[in-house]
Amino acid sequence: MDEYRKMVKVVWRSLWYLPLMFCISFWTFFLRATIALGRFPVYDQPDPKELGFDFHHLVTWWLLLGIEISFPICCISILVRIFWKRMPFYWIDLLFFIGGIALFLLTMISAAMEWFMD
Repeated sequence: MDEYRKMVKVVWRSLWYLPLMFCISFWTFFLRATIALGRFPVYDQPDPKELGFDFHHLVTWWLLLGIEISFPICCISILVRIFWKRMPFYWIDLLFFIGGIALFLLTMISAAMEWFMD
């Protein structure tokens, strides 16, 4: 039972870090593509799927999809923790979550994301 609780705690806390993990994965993918091409990739030149970084591309997409799950869960969790004070609250998780969301929003409006989404 203790092992199960520990695993649930790790999964629960990792939800708070998904936006930051996505940003790290995305920008390392973009840097890797830039180094491989010798220039900044632009829309449709080349297609991100054709670079040969299949695993890195897949991980970045899964993290992007994971943000759609983690964002509402974390927002609800914040509200529950505000109103129900008995639940433990880790401020570092909240800071990383807010910082990750801010970086995520900046990433979403970048030209690099336009290239990645094509």
